[in-house]
Amino acid sequence: MKNILEVRKALKARKPTFRQQTSHKRARVNPGWRRSKGSDSKMRLGLKGYSRSACIGWRSPAAVRGLHPTGLEIVTVHNPKDVEKINPKTQGALLSGAMGIKKQWVCIAALQKKNIRILNVKDASAWVLATKKKREEEKAKMRAQSKVKEVKKPAPAKKTETSTEANQEEKKEQERIEQEKIITKGK
Repeated sequence: MKNILEVRKALKARKPTFRQQTSHKRARVNPGWRRSKGSDSKMRLGLKGYSRSACIGWRSPAAVRGLHPTGLEIVTVHNPKDVEKINPKTQGALLSGAMGIKKQWVCIAALQKKNIRILNVKDASAWVLATKKKREEEKAKMRAQSKVKEVKKPAPAKKTETSTEANQEEKKEQERIEQEKIITKGK
């Protein structure tokens, strides 16, 4: 198995980046791979001096196709129930990015308990400690901001007779303006 993984690594190191024909000449041509289809295309014919075309020869050996470089089969973990389905000898866990941080902590604990390798976290226990520390700092910052907002809140203004009279005059003025609009629309 290790020998085949080394073969795949060597093949992928030699593999060129396949680009669409003339993408290096024209900005409007997307550099992503598209097969050359022109009847006179030198690239399609595979002539010397032209870019390489993607073909089946660049594919990985069938025995290791789709495996992680460690040789483990990749299994995406979306929740703690998925951990129970993983075989620690042949499979490795890949934590889903859509999963929340609390659920990730639970999944990591379950994976460590079963001695399953986590493929997208180098040191799981250090990562958990770092994320918990960061989360506590963010909570402390939010608490501090909420205290500042409470201090800055102005006291509600007391209602006085003069302010209520002014409000009533403003309402009458607005009603008068609306009535004038209605009258002018009719003409």
